[in-house]
Amino acid sequence: MKPQTLDRYLQIIEAHVRPPAIVIAGVLLSCAAALVPHHAHAIELLPAQALIGLVPYALYGVLAALLREPIVVRIGVAVLGLHLLAVLLQRGLSADHGSGPLLIIVPLLLAAAPLAVWPRALRESDPLRRGRSTS
Repeated sequence: MKPQTLDRYLQIIEAHVRPPAIVIAGVLLSCAAALVPHHAHAIELLPAQALIGLVPYALYGVLAALLREPIVVRIGVAVLGLHLLAVLLQRGLSADHGSGPLLIIVPLLLAAAPLAVWPRALRESDPLRRGRSTS
């Protein structure tokens, strides 16, 4: 794929996707990933997978509130896409369908993506840097 084409796709995504939508989709994905079949007709919610799945989206939500730049949307889309890929791989390839390591390890690793730009977000949101008074 040409760099101009990729940049155009990213610009379209940035124009149509908002950080709250990414957070809501991530919460729904985390909850759906934590639901596993249990016995004949029951569904069990695995609380560890649900809570760990929410970690990257909680960090992303705070980052999106602090920093309003296009890179934030790109990070959110990447986190959501990789988390969706991990859930699909776990559900499709694993025999146990729910207690595999992908549903715990991948969200914890994805939490590092918002943390990569966290210092920049803190600098941008500093009231002293922007000339505001603290009183």
